[in-house]
Amino acid sequence: MEPPSKRWRTPGVLHSDGTVVFDVRGVLFKVLSQTISARPSTLLANLLDDIGSDAGRPIFVDANPERFNHILDWYQYGEMFVPTGYPIPAVLRDARFFLLPDTLKINESTFVLRPTSAEQVTAAMTSVVTSSWPKFEQYVEDLIKQVKDSYISNAESAARPEEEVLWNGEREIRGHTDAGLLCQQQHGRKAAVSKAAARCKEFVLAEAHRYSYGYYHCWSDSSNVCSQLRLWVLMAELGKRGVKWGQREIRSHTQAALLCQKQHGRKAAVSRAAACCKTFVLAEAHSYGYMQDHYRWSDSSNVCSQLRLWVLMAELAKRGFKCELPRLLDDRVRLHVSLNLEDAT
Repeated sequence: MEPPSKRWRTPGVLHSDGTVVFDVRGVLFKVLSQTISARPSTLLANLLDDIGSDAGRPIFVDANPERFNHILDWYQYGEMFVPTGYPIPAVLRDARFFLLPDTLKINESTFVLRPTSAEQVTAAMTSVVTSSWPKFEQYVEDLIKQVKDSYISNAESAARPEEEVLWNGEREIRGHTDAGLLCQQQHGRKAAVSKAAARCKEFVLAEAHRYSYGYYHCWSDSSNVCSQLRLWVLMAELGKRGVKWGQREIRSHTQAALLCQKQHGRKAAVSRAAACCKTFVLAEAHSYGYMQDHYRWSDSSNVCSQLRLWVLMAELAKRGFKCELPRLLDDRVRLHVSLNLEDAT
């Protein structure tokens, strides 16, 4: 067998000069092999290792040659710059294919290639919720259809003003309701036409019912939305489909009071009630016979200082979790870890 140095090589492609050639669907790209091997966990580096002594021959890569230069830019500079209007999703897909790191900088902006730990937990939680919701897809489609019908109805009435009749004590005065609404809201400021022009479609999710001692609350359609977690999954799905949602005065069975107290014109914090956080006890107080207690870390082999705790919380935050140290008047130090779900607005 001929030694590696005498094996067939593509003309002009020499292993001895420290370069490697990639054949990307028929287009050849020549690059220093050390530029590739400096990123050992990536696909091209693995291919280069697998080829071994055959590195003098072009390495075939089944990828888009038009975007391959951007991949090589990352190998050299650790970031990419692409023209304005370039399809970023396609570049991110290539980056995942070439096993680039989880975060990638493109045009000075950072993109996440793979779901964070929290996103994986959210996806798993959503999957469990929807698996026990057989009419979920049908319910979402029906809501969107009603939204569409509502906007079409608004559009059909857009050719004529919405009139209001006032009485000044002597005669009727006719005005235009939406024009007056804008005047009242603006007073010289930039006109927020969108909210007035495109009225939202409102869905009643729950209602209050009176009994002799006050009110009790029930979901309007408990076969679909019957808990805050289902409500959050519904709103998240609508958001994915480009539908902007909001809430006000939402009521439920046992969760009614909590939500009702938080609504009434203020921002609705559905996420905390829907997905309860996991609590970890970090430290506890111990009595030693005198007036004052002393505190000890619960797991000093891991969290044994405030600096370690800070590093732990920073790492959890990187992975998409929300961390809080609540102020509770008891003998324990707790860490609350929850999904950083987007609050309803």
